[in-house]
Amino acid sequence: MARIIEQEECNEIVGGNVRRYRLLRGLKQEEVCDGLFSVSQLSKIERGKARVRPEQIPTLADRLGVTVLQLTSGDIVLDELRDTLLLAEQAAAAERTEKAVEMAREVIEKSRVLGYEELYMEAFVFECRQLNFLYEYRQVIEKIEGMLGSPHRLSPQQHASLLADQGRAYSYAGEMGRAFECYREAEEVFAAAAEEDPLTLRLLCRLSDAKYRMRNYRLAMRHAERMEEVADRLSKHYWRLMAQCMQANCWLPLGREDLAESLNLACLKEAEDNAYLGLIGAINNNLGELYIRQGRYASAHLHLQRAIRELELVKMDELLLDPMIQLAELLVLEEDEEGASRQIARTQELILRTNGAVCLYEVRALELLARLAGMRGDREEQILRLQECLDVCDRHHIVLEAYDIAARLAAVLDESGDPRATTAYRRAIRYSNACQEI
Repeated sequence: MARIIEQEECNEIVGGNVRRYRLLRGLKQEEVCDGLFSVSQLSKIERGKARVRPEQIPTLADRLGVTVLQLTSGDIVLDELRDTLLLAEQAAAAERTEKAVEMAREVIEKSRVLGYEELYMEAFVFECRQLNFLYEYRQVIEKIEGMLGSPHRLSPQQHASLLADQGRAYSYAGEMGRAFECYREAEEVFAAAAEEDPLTLRLLCRLSDAKYRMRNYRLAMRHAERMEEVADRLSKHYWRLMAQCMQANCWLPLGREDLAESLNLACLKEAEDNAYLGLIGAINNNLGELYIRQGRYASAHLHLQRAIRELELVKMDELLLDPMIQLAELLVLEEDEEGASRQIARTQELILRTNGAVCLYEVRALELLARLAGMRGDREEQILRLQECLDVCDRHHIVLEAYDIAARLAAVLDESGDPRATTAYRRAIRYSNACQEI
């Protein structure tokens, strides 16, 4: 009996491998079985119901483009695909993101053909995250939308992770309302089916950031506070410190500059003690923003320059944009037109590296160019730049910033007696109404 069971298992292994490699090569059954056995016999072999004779195996392996070992070993195709996905993860860790995406897509396609559903979903989730790192945000939105509407079975963690990545993509597009809805749904999906884990921290971080960008600072604070609590329970020191930094950032627009400064300085020391370069950069950026608001320009220069140095070291373009544009704003405030123009140009070069993602910075750069034109007394250039700002806002469904800019454009037009002022005011009202909806 033992010998019969071994033979049945061998038939299933070989038959399964024949089918997988045939499908991978795009071969018809007739092309594989010609001169070896009939099509009906091959069908039985692929189902594990018939045996391939030992003398047939080398020829069969050659037709399938594999070795005898590959044809006769366990599910070697699945093992090879898992190895490929592991290599993709290693490529991503080495910042070879495009190569990581290429390998992930190979795994996705072959897993789809062979019916490896679990591996297919694992590779799909990985690909979407890497595409966000490449700022291919529109592609991410479309891919995830298609997946969520498909019959594929997602685990709660996969579902939540995809919603979080879709939210991130929407935030790159400037659609913070839709981003927040994705993050909130992701949090609900995950909370209903799992214990707290690092994904919870990532979701809370995104929720806090989305609400901050939507200028709902108190709700942003609450999410950051909950993030700190979860990080404490999970003993995640880096995430706890990041949560405190986000709270410090919320205190500034809430009018507590004293709390913002003291908490940022405490976080900076802790980040330096632990060599958290990305956090060191982010905290210095927060302090630069605080000191600009307080009119302490020398201190602001010091912290913004350090933020730029630290974030350049860790190659975090998305975070680097904030101190870059804030330094440009500081130079505008100091009426250093030449320095501000150079800094804005450097910021715009960095924006191009992100494929036009994080488009809010594109708006801010154009708005600073409008301010420089106003300082020169070039009214037409100022109007043109403000109109370009609104064009970017409209393309990316940005409404909060669009309202401010439309109101400023209307005021500039009104001051010069331009009849277009009425249209600009109406446009500002439309943006204001849209703001209420989110």
